[in-house]
Amino acid sequence: MSHTLALWPGPSPADAASACREYSSEMIRLGIEWSRSGTIPSRNAAVMAFCREAARLLRSSPAGVVHPMQDPSQFGTLWGDMLTLELDGPQPLALATLAHIAEEHALVLFDLRTHRLLTTADVTTAFGEPMVPVPAQTDIVEQVTRCSQRWDCIDELRVLSSGLLNCSVALDPFLVTPIEEEYARFQQVLDLLGCLDLEDLRERLEELIHAIDDDPVR
Repeated sequence: MSHTLALWPGPSPADAASACREYSSEMIRLGIEWSRSGTIPSRNAAVMAFCREAARLLRSSPAGVVHPMQDPSQFGTLWGDMLTLELDGPQPLALATLAHIAEEHALVLFDLRTHRLLTTADVTTAFGEPMVPVPAQTDIVEQVTRCSQRWDCIDELRVLSSGLLNCSVALDPFLVTPIEEEYARFQQVLDLLGCLDLEDLRERLEELIHAIDDDPVR
C-alpha cells in the first residue's frame, strides 16, 4: 500500500481523530484564503528545513522513496505550515526515517491512508534496520466512513463538499469553495438571466436541457 502523509508544527494531537480534524480544518482554512485572495501562503521555514533533511536522508537510503527528490519543492506539497507527501509503498524504513526527523523538528506526522499518528514510539527494528510496521490495506468503504472529522470541518467552515469528503486522501485547497462566495456567483447569474431565485434558474435549465434533447438537428 502507498502512504499519504501530512506533517505540521505543533504538539502531538490526542489521537488520530484529533489529528484528522486539525489537518482538515487547517487545509480548508488555507483553501478559503486561496479562494478569496488567489495567493498561496508563504512556506513555513521549519517545515522547509525538515524537507531538506528528509530529502537528503531518503535519497541516501537504499530503501528510500521511489521518486528522486532533488529540491525541497519536489518533496510533497507545502501550504504554509502543512506539508502533504506521498510515498509509493509500503515504505517501513522511510516511515521510520520520517518519524525521527519529524520528532527532531517538533512536527506532527499523520498517515491519512491508515489514519494513524506516527511517532518514534512506533519505530521497531527488523534485520538490523529501523522501520515502522505497515498495516494491511483497509477496505475503501471503511476508509471513507470510519471518520467524520473532515465532514464536520466542512460543515463548520461552510464550504462545498465536492471532492473533499474522503479523509483518507490528501485535501486539495484548490478545490475548497466557500458557500457564500459560490452563492454570490449564482446570484450574479440570476440577475443576468432575470431569474427570480435559484428554483427559477433550475426550472429554466431543465427546460433548456429538454429543448436540446428534443432538437431534431442534434
